[in-house]
Formats: sequence, C-alpha cells, structure tokens
Amino acid sequence: MFRSLPPTPPLWSADRPPAVILLNVADFAAAVERLKDASLRGRPVIVAPQGAAWARVFDMRE
Repeated sequence: MFRSLPPTPPLWSADRPPAVILLNVADFAAAVERLKDASLRGRPVIVAPQGAAWARVFDMRE
C-alpha cells in the first residue's frame, strides 16, 4: 500500500526570504582524511590517488 507524501512548500515564494547556502566542497576530502587520521590535524594535506607516478591533486588544504 502506497501513501502519498504531504505537499511541500515551494522553494521560492514571496513570503519566504531568500537564503544562501555555501558548500565548500573543495575542502571535503582533506577534512575527511583529517578525521580518519588525527596526526594530520594542523598540517597541510594533499589528497591524490595512491600509487600513481604522476597524479592530479584532488584536494589541498593548509
């Protein structure tokens, strides 16, 4: 048996003030690595593929 979802308000309307959301996706990979390894906290971090002779840097955080 399927139930219908309640109606959702529109994202943009005259009675809802505009909102700005900032997502800093660039720091996400470095932040995850710092959570996984506490010894990286407070140090510069570069995230790149492991084992590659030449690698494109995916993320860097100072």
